[in-house]
Amino acid sequence: MSIFIMSKSSDRHSECCTDMGVSSGGRSLPISFWSPRCRGVLTGRSEGKKRKMSLIIPEKFQHIHRVMNTNIDGNRKVPFALTAIKGVGRRFAFVVCRKADIDINRRAGELSEEDLEKLQQVMQNPSQYKIPNWFLNRQKDIKDGKYSQMLSTSLDNKLREDLERLKKIRLHRGLRHYWGLRVRGQHTKTTGRKGRTVGVSKKKGAMDSYDVIANQPVVIDNGSGVIKAGFAGDQTPKCRFANFVGRPKHTRVMAGALEGDLFIGPKAQEYRGLLSLKYPMEHGIVTDWNDMERVWQYIYSKDQLQIFPEEHPVLLTEAPLNPLKNREKSAEIFFETFNIPALHIQMQAVLSLYSTGRTTGVVLDSGDGVTHVVPIFEGFAIQH
Repeated sequence: MSIFIMSKSSDRHSECCTDMGVSSGGRSLPISFWSPRCRGVLTGRSEGKKRKMSLIIPEKFQHIHRVMNTNIDGNRKVPFALTAIKGVGRRFAFVVCRKADIDINRRAGELSEEDLEKLQQVMQNPSQYKIPNWFLNRQKDIKDGKYSQMLSTSLDNKLREDLERLKKIRLHRGLRHYWGLRVRGQHTKTTGRKGRTVGVSKKKGAMDSYDVIANQPVVIDNGSGVIKAGFAGDQTPKCRFANFVGRPKHTRVMAGALEGDLFIGPKAQEYRGLLSLKYPMEHGIVTDWNDMERVWQYIYSKDQLQIFPEEHPVLLTEAPLNPLKNREKSAEIFFETFNIPALHIQMQAVLSLYSTGRTTGVVLDSGDGVTHVVPIFEGFAIQH
């Protein structure tokens, strides 16, 4: 076996390569290896053949780029590397490269900071670069009717909004998405589904109790003057309004008079001069259960949390000296009227101490109608 080595260079591309041919048994087997100075490669025996991507690592080569909170593999070609970004497919990635004047045969690690910035601008503003609407993944948004490209975290947020909307209108496809079941194809039980199914064997509207309890709990902070509600884990409550109910002082006799016989929340605050106000809680204790139930119902309405009560567990706060019969009445309303899956009633002072990361201490709770000084030991309030 004889080995021969031939070197050649191209002035046009400033590339250098070395071709090693191994001759064995009358055949010539070409082998190509590259100098570290090369940025491209000419394969085959002639320079006229198609130019391919380099297999060497340039001096400023980046193995990983950080683009839109996503790690981009620098060893892959630019269009295929961009597909690592959530919301970017191959077709859209090729269009973005063309609009940004980026060679699709280059590796992502060879891109400069200016190239990456240009790619981000094109991906975030496709309409400015005249990318057709059929390339975008958001077709006619339900709110504004616009076409857009959702990427990274914005795609996750929009997907969550869509699923919540589908659940609210009780759409079959939305419920299947929410439960993690298959959506495409026939809606029968014989399409290879595993685990939970939605079909004729289940009652209409019935939901798995485990799935419901795993939902984000709703926190309702009952106060004598102000009531607050929101979701567990959020930094601030979703709704906050005065805890009173307003009824018109006078009978409606004119067309322009107030409509309705009961006002709660911001509307009651707006027309409080025309209403007779009543607080369902006094000194931290519920005194009118009918009005209190109306206030809780308003929290779940489309004006506030916009959720179904039967889909979320509830954490309800109470005053330190709340009677036991009041706790029983609260549980009766939430379970029988709102059909919630789970309920936990906890003292406001204990929850305030938990928020500081402690389980033992003294809490001074000064509210609108009552003030308490509560000693707490290992999460339990000392009554006497």
